[in-house]
Amino acid sequence: FSIAVWNAPFFRGKFPLHQGEFAALNALVVAGGGCLSSLAGGLLADRVAGVVGRRGNMWVCAGGCLIAAPLFLLATSAGDFRVAMLFYLLQVLAAECWIGPTLSLLSSLAPARSRGVAQGIFAMMTLVGNAAPVVVSLLIPYFSLGGALQRAVPGA
Repeated sequence: FSIAVWNAPFFRGKFPLHQGEFAALNALVVAGGGCLSSLAGGLLADRVAGVVGRRGNMWVCAGGCLIAAPLFLLATSAGDFRVAMLFYLLQVLAAECWIGPTLSLLSSLAPARSRGVAQGIFAMMTLVGNAAPVVVSLLIPYFSLGGALQRAVPGA
């Protein structure tokens, strides 16, 4: 949630001459990269789970997070706009692979009669993530927007 809220102000400040280009690329990265990552994460999780069982789903999620964190740091540290956008795309491709495996695992673990409740609780818990942009805003006076993002996002 922090990336969705703070990415545009961050890149607008860091690369003021590329605002229009960022707007178009951000839409492509978030929509295209997010969809591709979600699909690829589900496919990969199905294959891994076929070998090691259901825990393979969580391995895919954890692996995506571990890969995405340094890519986010590289995206926000890059001095060149195109390099930053490349790392941003790679970060999204790694980070968003959790959706398919998580929902699959949730459905397979919850008893049939309570899957709706399990999905509802999961959706409710994702609302907790809405507090993350507030945490970033509290860190900005101490670290700048870039520093706050670099501390809060990979640590989440």
